[in-house]
Amino acid sequence: MTITQIEKTSIAEVVYEHMLAMVADGSWQEGTKIPSENELKELFGVSRNTVRQAIQKMNALGILEARQGMGTFVRKVDTSFYLNSLLPTIIMDEKSSAATLEFEKAIQVESVKIAGRCATDEEIDGLRIFVEQMKQSKESEEFYAHDKEYHKYICEITHNNIFVKSMTLFTKMMKKGLVSVVNHYGREQSIKAHEDIYLKLKERNVDEAAWLMDQHLQLNINRLLKIEERE
Repeated sequence: MTITQIEKTSIAEVVYEHMLAMVADGSWQEGTKIPSENELKELFGVSRNTVRQAIQKMNALGILEARQGMGTFVRKVDTSFYLNSLLPTIIMDEKSSAATLEFEKAIQVESVKIAGRCATDEEIDGLRIFVEQMKQSKESEEFYAHDKEYHKYICEITHNNIFVKSMTLFTKMMKKGLVSVVNHYGREQSIKAHEDIYLKLKERNVDEAAWLMDQHLQLNINRLLKIEERE
């Protein structure tokens, strides 16, 4: 059996996680005034300074807000906060761009299925603009930007904000790896894949569009793995 070192966690971090859980599970709802520092100190059995550190972190993240003379209140927290809070963990746990792209593939394939069933003809036709922009791109980074806008737009026309936030989160993380793919393998095959997916969605051939997306992103994963092996 392999034994790993136990990670040291500050008491303030433990208090922060408990307070965050109370916001997440609705115990502290939007607009609620939370207990005072002295009350929290007694509830958690920790020092006032420890409570203050946890509150300061939640204030900095926009979860709580202090109102002079009134106390500290819960602000509106949407899905973007919870997704953004995953970013440090992902960066530390996964150094492979290919592993991140596998997660994106799951989001994109499902987004194609939902968009194919729910999006309007006009919304689907919007994909054509991004395909044309990809064709006209001169630099790899410009091509990547239009590529990611295409994929983000597919998430947008599902009208599921969690998909959109997820794509926004991973776009910057994927830039270096996918620009390398463009530089190594060119863009013609990628442009064709994006155009074919758009055309299948326009025909409402959802299964074929989803299959094409799966194949396109799996090809990029395989190419990224080869690049990472060489590096």
